Amino acid sequence: MLKEIILAAFTAFVSVLKQAINQGQLRWEDLVNWFKNWLSLHPAEDENSIGFTIQETVKDVKYALVQGVFNKSTNQIEDARRIHADEVDAEVKEQCFGKEKITIFS
Repeated sequence: MLKEIILAAFTAFVSVLKQAINQGQLRWEDLVNWFKNWLSLHPAEDENSIGFTIQETVKDVKYALVQGVFNKSTNQIEDARRIHADEVDAEVKEQCFGKEKITIFS
């Protein structure tokens, strides 16, 4: 299952994303609220949705990641966005930049 998520996320990363959202500081609350807002607009997808972030390496960007929603039943990325930030709060650093390149939220 994790391999499917990673493959789908990578596919979305390469083909779906348009431009990066540039932020001075990315806060944990920003990531959580994006997931919550997405689910509030797609309540029927709640059971089938998994949130993820993927660390990205971008020249001249201190913190870069892709945040998205993967649908387990269709094996598709439902939505994704690229975020570039100058700084991140402690929770973002721990959850998204302190471990693996991909973080799964269910």
